Amino acid sequence: MSDAERQDLPERILEIAEVIGLDGAMRLVDHWGGLRLYIPEPDHITGAHPLARRLGLQRARALATTYEREKIDVPNCKPALHRAWDARLLEEKHAGASARQLAIRHGVTERTVWLALARARARAGSEDDSQADLFAEG
Repeated sequence: MSDAERQDLPERILEIAEVIGLDGAMRLVDHWGGLRLYIPEPDHITGAHPLARRLGLQRARALATTYEREKIDVPNCKPALHRAWDARLLEEKHAGASARQLAIRHGVTERTVWLALARARARAGSEDDSQADLFAEG
C-alpha cells in the first residue's frame, strides 16, 4: 500500500498499524471492519483465540497490551480500500493487462473493471489513454 493510500485510512487504523503493522491492521479490518471489538487482557489470548487466529499470537498480544479491556470500533475502511483497489487495477492495466484479464484475475465483471479504471483515472486527473485522440494534430 502506497503512502497516498495510507493517508486515506482512518486515524484509528493508522494507530492500530503503529502497534501491529499495516498488514495486521488490514487483517483486523478484513474480519471485524465496521464492528465494535472487545480486546481482552494479553494473558487471555492463546493461540486458539480469534484474534490470534487472524493476526498471529504475537500481534494479538501486542494489540491487547495497548488496548487491554477496551472496546474499539474497527473502521470498515471501504472508501480507502476501494480507492486502493481502483489504483491497483490501473497499475495492472498500465503494465499490459487487458480488462478481461483483470476481471478474471480479480473475480469481477469487465464492466466493474472499466468503472474502477475510470474512477482511478479521474482521481489521478488522467484521461483514458487506450484510445487515440480523434482530433489530435499530427
